[in-house]
Order: sequence, then C-alpha cells, then structure tokens
Amino acid sequence: APEETLTALCEFLGVPFEPAMLAFDRSGPALTPIRTPSYRQVGEGLNDRSVGRWRRYRDQLAPQLPRLEPFVARLGYPSTDSEEESS
Repeated sequence: APEETLTALCEFLGVPFEPAMLAFDRSGPALTPIRTPSYRQVGEGLNDRSVGRWRRYRDQLAPQLPRLEPFVARLGYPSTDSEEESS
C-alpha cells in the first residue's frame, strides 16, 4: 500500500510523514506548479503501469543482475530471472 511504503520511507529518511504526500497529484494554492517533462504523469497519480519495464534493458543490466538479486528477494519482488513481462 502506498501509505505503508511512504511511511517507511519517511522513517528511513528521518522526516515526518504527512498525509498530503500521498496527494502529490492534486493541485492547490500551496503547491508549486510542476515544470518537468513528466508533469502529465505526475498528475495521473500512482499506478503500476511501469512495473517490469526494466526488462526492456535486461541485456544492458545483465552484468549487475546477480548483484541486485539479494535486494530484489528482500523486497519481495519477482526474481530478475523471471520472464514474466508486466506492461
């Protein structure tokens, strides 16, 4: 769940969790306009459409995959050996 993940991240970084952090995609008078090429994506909110896109770069990442595998396993992601492609 996004709130659990964000809370853990805030704890790791030593910053307080604010519920407004989950509303980054909503505009308001206190928010600075988004001025990046990805502003449309930011406005969409959280989604999982990019999950697994790293596989497009499997050949380039191949030398580092064994090194990353312990982190993948610890975080509960599918193995980097998995052939399942997510959109």
